[in-house]
Amino acid sequence: MREEIDNYRKEKGIFETLYNKLDKQVQQKRGEMNDIMEIANNTYQERDQIQDKLAGLISQGDKEQAEFNNEIKAVQDLIEKDDHMQNKIHTNINMNQLENKKVHTLT
Repeated sequence: MREEIDNYRKEKGIFETLYNKLDKQVQQKRGEMNDIMEIANNTYQERDQIQDKLAGLISQGDKEQAEFNNEIKAVQDLIEKDDHMQNKIHTNINMNQLENKKVHTLT
């Protein structure tokens, strides 16, 4: 009977050693999982910040494009007005030259 008790004690010691070893491994794996989850969370936060920044840049780009288009339109309008004025001036010059020819031919 004494031998049986000693065998059980030895087995208990082996099981406790094994249990402690496995428990230590579980704690280590939990720590690794926590580290990985923290890295993942930080990465998601970084991604969200980058997406927000990208959305802001896209919005800014759209506004700048609209401003540019408006400025181009204004410049094109000015060019058209200038062309129209130059045509009027050339027409007036041509009319004046014709009148001067008529006056010279009549005299």
